[in-house]
Amino acid sequence: MVDLVLENDGREPFDRIGGHAQGLLVQVPDDDPLRTQDTARDTGDGKAPFGTRKPGLGIPDDFGVDIEAERLTGFVETLHGDQPARNADLRRSEKRFELAVSATDEGIWEWEHDAGCHALYLSPRCAQLLGYEAGALPCSPRGILRTLDGAVRRELLAALRAHLRQGSALDCELAWRRRDGTPAWFHLVGKTEFDAAGRPHRTAGAVSDVTSLRRARQEVADSHARLDSLYRNASIGMALMDEEGRYLQANAEFCRITGYPEHVLCGASCPALTPPEFALRDVQAMVAASLGERMVAYEKEYIRPSGERVPVVVTTAAVGGSEAGQRWVLVEDVSARKAEQRAIREANATNESLIAAMPDMLFQLDGDLREAQAENSQGGRPDEAWSLPSTVIDGSSTIDFSDVPHYLPMPDLAAFA
Repeated sequence: MVDLVLENDGREPFDRIGGHAQGLLVQVPDDDPLRTQDTARDTGDGKAPFGTRKPGLGIPDDFGVDIEAERLTGFVETLHGDQPARNADLRRSEKRFELAVSATDEGIWEWEHDAGCHALYLSPRCAQLLGYEAGALPCSPRGILRTLDGAVRRELLAALRAHLRQGSALDCELAWRRRDGTPAWFHLVGKTEFDAAGRPHRTAGAVSDVTSLRRARQEVADSHARLDSLYRNASIGMALMDEEGRYLQANAEFCRITGYPEHVLCGASCPALTPPEFALRDVQAMVAASLGERMVAYEKEYIRPSGERVPVVVTTAAVGGSEAGQRWVLVEDVSARKAEQRAIREANATNESLIAAMPDMLFQLDGDLREAQAENSQGGRPDEAWSLPSTVIDGSSTIDFSDVPHYLPMPDLAAFA
């Protein structure tokens, strides 16, 4: 037999127990004040099925449990012990959430639509992110919107409308000035809970400061723009190749040198550009680049669509990071340089032939056609080998050089260098 402590004249415990203990037999002593005179369902032995209620009281005519003590004790403990346990679980959950939120750099916000436009919760971290002191940040949707510039306010409202009406994700980056006026960028995310009628009930989410990330992304974009401008306008050809030797991209100068457009070079049917005699040198350069060795330029030729061979100087550089195996090929067109070198060689050959055809005696005259230096093949003065007056040699008199073919000025060989 287990005694129960009744509250509120026994109504509340009975109402809570009655739905879970139908069919149990109850017994109440005869002198119990709750026991009434006769009941319609009294069996005469003081026992009645559990749940038999007395008129006006709403409780069974008998209140006691005649079952095994352990079974009833467990039931009663469950009845009276669930609420404290649930409260403790709730407190632990709240502490866990607060600890997790405090460990992040994100601010937490919540907007309860049912409670009206003023029901906006902002965690203390939200105020810190925007440069506000504790309690100074407006905690209403209207007050938050007033802290935004016009264009940013319209952007946020458009994102909220699309999220609430169309179900699109609430995920946007906003330019938001802090309280001291410094510009900043914030990443806003959220999710809405709807009621059974499809109306928004609660929207909650987080906000984080992404100013540093935004600046880093902008710096990377600017760097890519500068490199892309250099790549496209470089005076040397540049092409990116994979480990199989296929072209992935090529700038305008490389296309001009080879004579093929970029879509042909990067296509599946790219023609062979390198003559067979240079294939081994290309492989050696590719291996050296993959091993991280110092880049060494070498000469080779490319074959244009017309069959013309273009002399070039090639440098190969490996690409690191996640694109390992790829390599840059830097190509300089040396056709003009080669043409100049040929012209110089031809001029030197012409000079040598002229010198070989000249007589043994050479003169070097000054600007007034006066002798500055003269010698003959024997190393002496020309007047020693030629019976000429010394006045001709020292310039005090003149001589008709048209009649003396041996008296020719020494050509300036420096002009042909």
